[in-house]
Amino acid sequence: MRRSSLTIGAIFITLGFRVVAQDASAGLPVVSLETVLSEAAASGADLQLVDQNLGVARLQRSLDLAKQGVAVSAGAGYTVLDAVGQDAIYGTAQYSNNATLIAKAEAASLGSSNLTSNTGLAQSPQGSLNLTTPLTKVSLSAAQTIPPPNATLNVQSTVVGLTATQTVWDGYPGGQYTATLSKSDLALQGKVLSATEGRSAAISKVKQAYITMLAAQQDLDVKRQVLDKQSKLLQQVQAVYALKQASAVDLQTAQVNAKSAQIDVATADKTLRLANERLAIIMGRPAGLRFFVADVSNPSLPASSVEDAITIGLEKRTDLAQYLLSAKSTRIDAALAKAQAQPGVSLTGGAGLAMNWVTPPATEMAVSLGAKITAPIIDSGAADLQAKTSEAQAALYDLQARQLSDSLAADIRDYYESAQLAAQKIDLAKESADLAEAQLELEKAQNKYGTATMQDVLTASVTAATAEENYATARSAYLSAVLNLETAMGL
Repeated sequence: MRRSSLTIGAIFITLGFRVVAQDASAGLPVVSLETVLSEAAASGADLQLVDQNLGVARLQRSLDLAKQGVAVSAGAGYTVLDAVGQDAIYGTAQYSNNATLIAKAEAASLGSSNLTSNTGLAQSPQGSLNLTTPLTKVSLSAAQTIPPPNATLNVQSTVVGLTATQTVWDGYPGGQYTATLSKSDLALQGKVLSATEGRSAAISKVKQAYITMLAAQQDLDVKRQVLDKQSKLLQQVQAVYALKQASAVDLQTAQVNAKSAQIDVATADKTLRLANERLAIIMGRPAGLRFFVADVSNPSLPASSVEDAITIGLEKRTDLAQYLLSAKSTRIDAALAKAQAQPGVSLTGGAGLAMNWVTPPATEMAVSLGAKITAPIIDSGAADLQAKTSEAQAALYDLQARQLSDSLAADIRDYYESAQLAAQKIDLAKESADLAEAQLELEKAQNKYGTATMQDVLTASVTAATAEENYATARSAYLSAVLNLETAMGL
């Protein structure tokens, strides 16, 4: 009765293996690492977010440039003048000279007082053109005054004016606007570095998911091979047991080994399905879509020595570069704070021409030139404190950069040596797997000639299975070690 129970259990295990093997041979598509990276870049959310954030940063930089560039504006107006004072300009009053007439004509054209006859409406069209840069402002204006048709003195007047302001010194070399542009440029560089870091992190995430799925895929393959061997060995033990040449303990051990192998296959299959789902999501594929990933050869280390790896890492790591950019930006803040405490100098100039369209035309021209100096008198030391605060912050960034450099060097050294050891473990694991397989064959041969027990064979089969699994694990560990090293180096 006991023998029958063991036989039924063996049949169940064998049938279970056949179902798993059939599922493994299903024609699922195989994708390469290049395909995975390409799809992740095109459809994956991580890389798309990186690109969108960088796009926003570039637009902000363009906006900052536009705000500090040349601006041109124009204006136009039309005024109707109607009020008391009919003889102010257009009445019968005589003027001692043309200058008085022109001055009043200019006032009328600007609509600054009640200068029309009550017998009609005067008209005054105006226009202006302004050009502005961060340090310069130029304005050109013109106005034409047209008296009412029934005015006693029907004379049109024209006024044209040009004014300009030029900032000579505002406390910052080249002008404070250059500091704004420099900070904007540094901000964009920071965003580019963040995008580079984000892209590297996203690619590393894709590679890690690929390696995880490849390891799960290889582990399942090994587990199925082990199940195949254990199932065949179980059948062999059953046959020997039926001939009373094996003990019940031998049969029970073979059954346990086969059942354990079957559970290992189920566990590995679950792990693979989860890894498949996670990689599919990263690629932008439906989570339930099944596929296989192609095997990859063991990559070489990304640097020929630890020293080279550290040098590359200190050049490539974006977080270190971010500290340096922050220090530069903060030093600009310090210079701007110092500029606030310095005097500012600007020059102003203007020219105006007024003309009355009489015969002959009466004209008058005026020119002005001035200088303006502004200087803070009391600010309670705020500017100096702001400058010192910014300088202290910049020094802090420098210190953090040095500390990070030392930490990165230690991390890279650690990952490099770990990758070297992982590479050696692959060769050792392969030799151990080959040795364990040879030992199993030897035990089988010795058992055939009666010099080894069935327990020796069963023990050797478990050892061989473990060694094969260790070899697959060693390969995956090396791939992960190389990826960790590349990440530490900023690649």
